Amino acid sequence: MKKASIIIAALAIQFTTVQAQGVLDIFKKSADKQQLEKNAPSLRNHLRERRGALLAWNAIPADDLQPVTVTANVVAKNRSGLPADDASGV
Repeated sequence: MKKASIIIAALAIQFTTVQAQGVLDIFKKSADKQQLEKNAPSLRNHLRERRGALLAWNAIPADDLQPVTVTANVVAKNRSGLPADDASGV
C-alpha cells in the first residue's frame, strides 16, 4: 500500500509540474522562454484592458451613436472537399 501511494504522489507531482510549465516548455534555450515571457502580455493584463475598453464603450451615451450596417460576403471555395477545378462546376 505504501509503494502505491508513493507512485501516485510521484505522478501527481509530475503532472503538476507539466501543468505549471504549460506551452512555454517548447524552447530549447531558457533565454528564448524568458524573452517570450517578458514580451507576452499576461491574460490578467489582457482582461484588465478589455474591461477598461468595455467600461469606456458603455460610458458613451446612446444619443452620440448612430446605427451601422455591416455586410459581408463569404466564399466557401475549397471547402467542399473537391479539387478547385471541380468546385466551380458543382
